[in-house]
Amino acid sequence: GVSREGRLFVPNRSDQMYVGDNVYFIAKADHVRRTLDIFGHEEQEARRVIIIGGGNIGLFVAQELEKVPSVKVKVIEADKQRAEFISDQLARTVVLHGDGLDQDILKEAGIHNTEAVLSITNNDDINILSSLIAKREGASRALCLINNRDYGALSESLGIDAFIDPRATTVSTILQHFRRGRIKGVHSLGQGAAEVIEAEALETSPLVGKPLREVRLSDGIIVGAILREDDVIKPTGDTRIQKGDRVVIFAEREQVQKVEQLFRVSLEFF
Repeated sequence: GVSREGRLFVPNRSDQMYVGDNVYFIAKADHVRRTLDIFGHEEQEARRVIIIGGGNIGLFVAQELEKVPSVKVKVIEADKQRAEFISDQLARTVVLHGDGLDQDILKEAGIHNTEAVLSITNNDDINILSSLIAKREGASRALCLINNRDYGALSESLGIDAFIDPRATTVSTILQHFRRGRIKGVHSLGQGAAEVIEAEALETSPLVGKPLREVRLSDGIIVGAILREDDVIKPTGDTRIQKGDRVVIFAEREQVQKVEQLFRVSLEFF
């Protein structure tokens, strides 16, 4: 999928990509790095990370990053009691008590040679401002948690590298449980403009057994990958989906219901 100037669409072979497009792609895990290089992203993985905000999300992210031996993490937390608590929960992470907007605290944390700053307090304004200060003080990348979606475009225009919308993740989780058929995973994209859907193909599905070029998929729907046992298959027009395959589909919002129908369990199945 491609998002351009507020419009998200499934490209066809005649479409071109332009500088500034947001592109959604599917790749095997061991090819992601190479694919990002093709898109011009040659940034190295972050080894020095500062987390501003030691709430539940900050603590969880720090715990996950501690599992990667090469990553050094520092957390800045404004509440002294909370800072002491998370310090007890973490093994290798340095926890600093202070304000993420305080340049002295940022300098003490080593902001000038930090590759990634993650601002995830419960205040959008603090997250945006601390991200901007971090970038100005030398951080290579800044990621910002934003609950107010209206701030998303603002953060991009200000030079913040990426913003995280917790509601999008929540919506995706809920959708996974309420979708009909053998839907295994759902992720909402572009503020609900499209979805990536992973579903199990049953023998009753019209996708099964035919070459994909003979399957009439509506505009706005594209099969991105097929997972068959331990193999990831990049589909072509000759590819035939088999019973039990997991199919990853990108669908524009208006076409999601049609995707559900492709994987719906019919009465004959029972």
